[in-house]
Amino acid sequence: MGRFLLGMDGGGSHARARLADLAGHELGTGSGGPANAGNDIQGAIGALDAAASEALLAAGLSPCLQKGEVYDGE
Repeated sequence: MGRFLLGMDGGGSHARARLADLAGHELGTGSGGPANAGNDIQGAIGALDAAASEALLAAGLSPCLQKGEVYDGE
């Protein structure tokens, strides 16, 4: 499996994610609902998770990690 970059942006109106390879080529994008951690931390986590999952799926990858797991590149 290759290595990827996942950029995340969370704000009061929506969350966005973009997945790219190490050369910077876009592989997938995703979006989620409001992600203002100051107002609703659990909602922000859910919105960012939704955006990341959508970006991974758009790239043909599976968002297979369970909560608390960390992908170590192996």
